[in-house]
Amino acid sequence: MEQVYNVSFLKVNNLQFNEYFGVGSQRYIQGEETLMSLSVLRASGTLKYLPLVTRVHPPFSSGHHLSIEHLKANLAVQIITFGPLGLLSFSSYVLRRLIRYTRNAMSGKHLKG
Repeated sequence: MEQVYNVSFLKVNNLQFNEYFGVGSQRYIQGEETLMSLSVLRASGTLKYLPLVTRVHPPFSSGHHLSIEHLKANLAVQIITFGPLGLLSFSSYVLRRLIRYTRNAMSGKHLKG
């Protein structure tokens, strides 16, 4: 996902990326864009979807990994977003990912790419 922000809105509302999240972070390897979107919405900002293709990932890309690092980051984002209910949404996420991973493994799709 690509995001563009109104810098004036970010400054007025004192919004910044959470440095614990994102590629290169020492703590969580993803989630920075989701959390920034959440911060904008909580500050009464708006998000707009523009159907522009800005990048294309190969069929089997980093979004398909099911690693401990990805799971830790996803759990942290879910808890920040939904509070205690984040455990429920995270459980649903893990179950869906395991089902998808199992289906792909059984069909041989995990070997392509």
